[in-house]
Amino acid sequence: MLYFDARISDSKPLTGGKPLGAIMRRLEAKPDMAARLDAARRNLGRMLEREPNSLRALRLGAGMSQTKLAEKAGTTQPYIARIESGRADPGTDMLERLAEALGISALTVFGAVRAQRERQHG
Repeated sequence: MLYFDARISDSKPLTGGKPLGAIMRRLEAKPDMAARLDAARRNLGRMLEREPNSLRALRLGAGMSQTKLAEKAGTTQPYIARIESGRADPGTDMLERLAEALGISALTVFGAVRAQRERQHG
């Protein structure tokens, strides 16, 4: 599995560059590309053997980006990223909204978030 963490604190695009979110929105506006991206996310979700019980695996298994999950759950993409990394501990209302957005039980989401936090904080 490839992983890169640049730990860049400034979210401004490089000179002449475009924010990744803008590029993804443009791609996902095209129905054929949106379907391909969903399929790729689902495939990646199945491949996550190292963390099968995580919000990330549930989200990817549903074919969703962090942005799409955030929209459906009524929150922000950075907050979803913090939950997935184990840096945020969502309350019961947010767990319920995430479950509804993913179309699964809140208990499944709770278990995944808890397992992720335990892996991060040992």
